[in-house]
Amino acid sequence: SKKNSKQKVSAPKKVSPRSSTASPSPSPSFIPPSSGYSCAGSVVSVVSGPSSCAGSVVSGPSHPSGPSRPSGPSRPSGPSRPSGPSRPSRPSVPSVASSVSSERSSKGSERSFMLGGAQNLDAQLPASPGRGRDLPGEGRRVTILSNSFRARLDVEKICIYTVELEKGRGAEVAQNQQELRAKYFSVFRKQIYQHFGNGWFFDNTMLRTILNPFEAKSLFSNDGNLSMHLKRVTIVDLAYERTEVQNQFAHVILKQLLRNSGYYRFGRNYFDARIDCSRNSDHLDTVSVINLGQNSVKTHRGFTLSIDTVMDPLNGGTRILLKADVIHRVLQTNTCADLMDGEYRQNNNQENERYRRMVQNELSGCCVITSYRCSSKYRIKGIAWDKTQTSTFETANGDLVSFKDYLRSTYNLDSDSKRDNIGGLLIFETGRGKSKRVGYLIPQHCYRTGVSRKMKSDRTFMKAIHDATRYPSKKRHDESTRIVRMIAEKAESSDRNDDQKQDTEPGFRMPLRLAPNCEQFQARVLEAPRAEFSSKNRNQTMDARSDEFLKQANEAFCFLKRNEEPIRISRWKIVYEPNNHREAESLREQLVKFSDGLRRISNPRDLLYPLPQNTNRNNAPDRWRKTIEGLCLENVKKKLGLQMIVCVLPRYDCRDEIYQITHNICECRYGIICQGVKSANLSPRSLYRVCSGLFRQMLTKIGNVPWKIELQLPDNKNLVAANSRTMLVGIDVNHDTKRDRSAVGFVSTYGDFANYHIQVSYQTRTGVEIVEQAKMLMQNAVDFYWKKNNFYPENIIVIRDGVGDSQLKTVVAKEVSQFKRVEFRNQKSFQAKMTTIVVQKRVSAKFLDIYKNPAPPGTVVDHSVVPTIPWTFYIVLCKMNKGGNALPTKFVVVQDDLSITMNDVQALCSQLSHYYFNWAGPIRVPAPAMYAHRAAYKYGSGRVTNEEVHPVEILSGFNTSL
Repeated sequence: SKKNSKQKVSAPKKVSPRSSTASPSPSPSFIPPSSGYSCAGSVVSVVSGPSSCAGSVVSGPSHPSGPSRPSGPSRPSGPSRPSGPSRPSRPSVPSVASSVSSERSSKGSERSFMLGGAQNLDAQLPASPGRGRDLPGEGRRVTILSNSFRARLDVEKICIYTVELEKGRGAEVAQNQQELRAKYFSVFRKQIYQHFGNGWFFDNTMLRTILNPFEAKSLFSNDGNLSMHLKRVTIVDLAYERTEVQNQFAHVILKQLLRNSGYYRFGRNYFDARIDCSRNSDHLDTVSVINLGQNSVKTHRGFTLSIDTVMDPLNGGTRILLKADVIHRVLQTNTCADLMDGEYRQNNNQENERYRRMVQNELSGCCVITSYRCSSKYRIKGIAWDKTQTSTFETANGDLVSFKDYLRSTYNLDSDSKRDNIGGLLIFETGRGKSKRVGYLIPQHCYRTGVSRKMKSDRTFMKAIHDATRYPSKKRHDESTRIVRMIAEKAESSDRNDDQKQDTEPGFRMPLRLAPNCEQFQARVLEAPRAEFSSKNRNQTMDARSDEFLKQANEAFCFLKRNEEPIRISRWKIVYEPNNHREAESLREQLVKFSDGLRRISNPRDLLYPLPQNTNRNNAPDRWRKTIEGLCLENVKKKLGLQMIVCVLPRYDCRDEIYQITHNICECRYGIICQGVKSANLSPRSLYRVCSGLFRQMLTKIGNVPWKIELQLPDNKNLVAANSRTMLVGIDVNHDTKRDRSAVGFVSTYGDFANYHIQVSYQTRTGVEIVEQAKMLMQNAVDFYWKKNNFYPENIIVIRDGVGDSQLKTVVAKEVSQFKRVEFRNQKSFQAKMTTIVVQKRVSAKFLDIYKNPAPPGTVVDHSVVPTIPWTFYIVLCKMNKGGNALPTKFVVVQDDLSITMNDVQALCSQLSHYYFNWAGPIRVPAPAMYAHRAAYKYGSGRVTNEEVHPVEILSGFNTSL
């Protein structure tokens, strides 16, 4: 074996720190208190401490076989891979690999090529069972247009080679330094042409060829200082290999084709290479500049592409589909140096501690793009105040060079000399594990992406951004078609015009053919669920998707069964600043008016609880902390039995911090429900609308239910009925990059799908999507279900949010395997059945009707453009506003012990989207997933304070929610 040594990279973005840097402090995140998180009768449990560390990972088997599907006549058989005499016999080849698999981790992609029995999605995940009988619950038929275009690989076999680059005296180039590998690989381009002609593709990791295969080859540069060794891994017959190999090769061709056509890749999206961060590209039709007041941003229009392989029900076998969609990137026109200078002028002293804290709060955790490298983004970890642009670092050759001089010599970029003595370089990290390194950026050349918290508060400015980035459905579809036809024309011309091409090199062959028109097929529209609610002291039932329901639901304050008394709010307080007394009094009067006749809220005389008089806004968080702490202690000592505290948040910059402090003290320490409302929203014009939603949230948090959905499943009506002993579980993970940890939201029902038990745990490995404490959280949920009902759930349906396609088998191996090890301590022989459904919101699929209007709500797509393995389908759950586009939600069933049918799981996911009581209407995901998302966000990146959350479970008295 060869001993390899890594080479240093002389770039300002990868520099080892020469001195200690200031640790970054958390920056505020905007949380709209007026739309606080609420769910009916929920119980909060926050798990922390040693049990939630990364060291307690429960590892599953490395190659799980996946859950076995029960067989029987009641189970419709799923489609199988067709075979017959029309398929030619497989020719013998010198070396054939069973498959080439690709895995993408939570922070990036890691390709692993395994010979003889690789992991495949087909072997681990269940296939679509298909729809059973043609029942009325399936819905009406509708013709749908998609943004998927049929693709074909115009080649039969490809050869895959490993590439080893050595520089100097046998020093191998590090595998993770892809940019350096691409630079060194360009030295051998002419020699590669001589051996492989115009049929090779290099993705900085593997070399794929379609011509002239050989076993191994060693190439040397002219000066002999650099060598490259090629070794063949396998010869792949694309007519027989699995879908992963075809997808990989199609992606490699597509990326190379677009790079040669003048586009650069930014994440998973592509932009015109002429676009840069400066004003030199403002004249392009793909760039829009928005200037309103002090806010100014630029939007860059690009497109996103993805490749899927689906079963072909007509011709047999598989087919490749290319999805294309238009996207926009928002970039602020002011540099990070402009922001620092603005804060400097406000504080009048650069060494001022307040100045440094304000700059760190604004920049820490945000993503920036540099003017000299628009294809890369960097997440800022903190500010190095002891470094300037004239500070030096050591290059790979051992020379010392300043950051300023390096940019001038490498990118021909000058830096302002006035900032030579001003400290403050931006810190970012690159790599993972032992290869993690710290780099520095000059603020003058960095631009923040997205919009700031101040910009979000400007409604006129945000509306201008939405108008610039929102495309009507017809225009979006036409633009996607234009993009695909452009790619198809480039591929057919087979002309590779990359920057490093030599005049003596021949044109390249691009074996990718695309259809000019999109896929068209028949879909179904599910029947709208029926909603029951109480309005004006009588129960009503109507269509849950109708506009009338959205109007009436805002006045639906409590759903009651017969002979059932509502839960009243009899002991509560309104806490406010003295200068907000008028708003607090208006709020009290309006809430009492809502409760007249309903008898839901009492009106005590001492309801209002103002803070001490103080005009200093800087100490407002401390004053709120002392006031809320004193009120809670008084409640304990005098046994007042407070049920709820309503906080009227002032118009201060620290409003979000006050909101977080009040919730942490009330809910996490003392078990009192806390409801926040912004004083700016309590104007006479919007008072009725705001108080209506606030009143519904208060009643819901105390345990009432504003409406109920009639769960009607076509094939098995008793599967998830309220009395069928079924527990719903929602899971989501929030990554708090400012504190380098992740928060896990875990919610579970224990009644009629309206009451939730909520848990929050922390993982020290930030960015990891897989839940490490899955067994512990599920065990707590099952035990709490027994405590409330005195029996265990027979069926458990897990709705998992935030997992990508590349992590589906990891969820089965790591999380589902832990769920199955849960102990039912009171019934030793009991075993619950479980089904796990992954929900994905960030999908590039778009669906339109035959007239190119957005697909109607309830549209289900489960064939033609979706893979059969794993079991996948799309549902359009929400109705889009005028001029918008239908946003489908993707569902993937990764494990099924219930033998649930296609009709039932689709109807269940659709109906559960109406059970989120913070919004009078359907949402994009089932309610348990949204509650888990809100819990993870609130105790994850949504926290603006450094106060630790104490583990507490509120079980006595009244239930509460996050």
